[in-house]
Amino acid sequence: MKYKQLGNLIHIPEVNLKPLENRADIKFNYYLSSRVNGKNIDLDITTKLFDEDQMYIRKACYRVRLGEIENCVKYNLIDHMRYLGIKDEDIPVSLVKTGITSHAIKCSSSNAY
Repeated sequence: MKYKQLGNLIHIPEVNLKPLENRADIKFNYYLSSRVNGKNIDLDITTKLFDEDQMYIRKACYRVRLGEIENCVKYNLIDHMRYLGIKDEDIPVSLVKTGITSHAIKCSSSNAY
């Protein structure tokens, strides 16, 4: 892991098995809180995965550099999915890709003079 984890991961509910194994199209959401700590940012990330009527929550805290926030959030979401048994091929493509897409660059510069 290239991100410094602060404290322990908290999982709600605690699971011993892999409850989302053989599941696809899992819905997810995340909440992010940050604090400046010198040249670094301390991120509090809460991820939620939804499967029918069940919700799986994970709370984590990382210390990262400013440019690493998006990738750290994606890393944490993917790690949470794997922890619950989701296979790599079922992880959404939007989480696997990192960085800005060429489409985003075209859209942001389309109104430039």
